[in-house]
Amino acid sequence: MPTEPHSRILAVDIGNSTIRFGLFDGVVINASARPTRCFERVTFSANFDQLHDWLPTTSILWFVGSVNHPAEQRLGKWKLNCRDEDAYRLLQHDDIPLVIDVENSARVGIDRLTAAVAANAIREPRRPAIIVDAGSAITVDAVTAEGAFVGGAILPGITMSAHALHEQTDQLPNIARDVGLGVDEDLRSGASRIMQANAEMELPAVIGKSTEFAIRSGLIWGAVGSLRLLLERFARELEGDPQVFFAGGDALQLAPLVDKHASTVPDLVLLGIALTATKLGVQ
Repeated sequence: MPTEPHSRILAVDIGNSTIRFGLFDGVVINASARPTRCFERVTFSANFDQLHDWLPTTSILWFVGSVNHPAEQRLGKWKLNCRDEDAYRLLQHDDIPLVIDVENSARVGIDRLTAAVAANAIREPRRPAIIVDAGSAITVDAVTAEGAFVGGAILPGITMSAHALHEQTDQLPNIARDVGLGVDEDLRSGASRIMQANAEMELPAVIGKSTEFAIRSGLIWGAVGSLRLLLERFARELEGDPQVFFAGGDALQLAPLVDKHASTVPDLVLLGIALTATKLGVQ
């Protein structure tokens, strides 16, 4: 029986904590496109049964950006067993429609590059861009006014730092479930709910009155201070007035504390993957 023609792109962003799926209508994506719906899984989970129910019954095109090889292998095997009629492409660095001006482009995370592809598409003409992706790690990347990715900075994410404080000391508690706002096994209803919970979370006092609140203060305000300084220093090295984009699970909470003029685009990486798919000439 012939399969139905592909009419949708499924962009997949496999991170170290979360796998995000974004379904785009059509196979020609522009800068204003956004996923019609999104789905999330915890990266270390091998159970994709809920994904089967979430996906459309018609054939789709999968485009996958991954920074976690074992998770991508599990997903690829599941797709082969359960969605054999779908086309599946794991993005490689040579696929990315971007000038990459760094020492070793093959070692730059695909998520950083696809976020830059999206920022390139939506930034104002002749303005450079700074991209803050606040996830497991926090990446701050620069795109020139001419559209070249020129590198950036990487620092631990809030949840990662919380785990490290607990695991590498004798008495500091693990408050990762109360700060950092990563996705856990019981929170899978989609990015919008997770990010809304982040945005509504009460910020800690700068001077914590307990060990737990002192850790929360250090994690959140330390991240804010680091990002403010990085944005200031990046802006000095980029010609023009940079446009700042925030993405990632902690974006809604951090962005207004770091730069009130920044744009928060939760689906930035997914959009970059979909735009890359269009540049590759999908049919």
